[in-house]
Amino acid sequence: MPRTSSSPSDRPKWLRFDASDEETELLFAPAADWRRSSNYPAVKPLDSYKCEDYLRLAWELLRRMPRYRRQLHKLGRLGINSPGFYKKSSISFYSNDRPLPGFPRWQEYPLVGHKCEPAPTKDCATLGAYIAAHEAAGQPWFVMNRYRWVMDFWGLAFLPSPNSTFDESKNRRLLELFSPSSHLASVISNEAPANRPQIVSTHVRANEILVRLRLDSSLELQMDSIQSIFNAARDIASKRQNATLDPLPKTVRPKSGKMALREDPSQTDFSLRAAGQAGRARIKHVEMHPFWLRVWDALAEARIEQGTLTPRLNRDAIAKRFLNDDGRRSGADSSQTTSESTRNSEYLKNLVANATEASIVPNWRARSEKYIEESDEAFRQIVAMAFAMKAD
Repeated sequence: MPRTSSSPSDRPKWLRFDASDEETELLFAPAADWRRSSNYPAVKPLDSYKCEDYLRLAWELLRRMPRYRRQLHKLGRLGINSPGFYKKSSISFYSNDRPLPGFPRWQEYPLVGHKCEPAPTKDCATLGAYIAAHEAAGQPWFVMNRYRWVMDFWGLAFLPSPNSTFDESKNRRLLELFSPSSHLASVISNEAPANRPQIVSTHVRANEILVRLRLDSSLELQMDSIQSIFNAARDIASKRQNATLDPLPKTVRPKSGKMALREDPSQTDFSLRAAGQAGRARIKHVEMHPFWLRVWDALAEARIEQGTLTPRLNRDAIAKRFLNDDGRRSGADSSQTTSESTRNSEYLKNLVANATEASIVPNWRARSEKYIEESDEAFRQIVAMAFAMKAD
């Protein structure tokens, strides 16, 4: 039974598609011309997938996500185009447990465009007022550059435009887009005096730990020690009520089979049970993602033309286009044996045959909406698959 697409009432206001809102077309515009198969990767069996295949799929999902597009649009309106603190400092965050800002006239800088915990009140519109109020009350505080906050939210090394395509010959930076699971905190500097300790300044989130290693000691012995520290820290994190090992957006399910993100991205569910349920969400037929990516682009085009979130799609025209493109989808891999190639070709032949039926188009549509608009679970799992392949 096909999955039911979510209705406008299930979604936050910005995700409902308002044809009269100038931001709507930015959030829901097609990422590519769905009629041109060359805009999409070829279908191939999962056992032929490489790390780059998963990373490309992750980027194809992300650059279509209205949530990512909305975040970048907000950053553009605020004039924030780097992770440095409000364009005046290379540091991305400030908090109560580190020195006060040192750039000129920092007290007068507005907080708009920053991620603040706790959230600022109307009386704390500037950085100076915000810090003074919380220090007077003896409360901890944290202020972060929003560009860097968006980077951390998605696990990215930078924030490309949604128009950026994954073309190795023209834009190899996308291969370095996704941050690894660990980050380099400090390196030896040739400029620093040899006997003077270097200060490491970084933020450690609830699902991270910071480790210091010695260069004149055995790495193997230190790694054994790190393993026990890692296990102990993970055990502590799993027992916290308001912390998380894997922050996930809260979802609402007003009706069976429907899901939409809450409007406030800060509302996250930190329970391990919720994380486990999200982790069990199946990404069906990953190898067939060119079909549901193309259907989403066709859907986005129809939405703009018809001015509604739930337009009518010409299923027959889409299926016919897919069928005409069947010739480029062999799925054979020269590195495999003849029997393996035969099995994979037959497997893909059956999948493609089913995928090009007009009756399957609603399935591709519902799947694309789920993976691109209604949740970021699929994106995060695809990235995890890529990192798992790197580890292997």
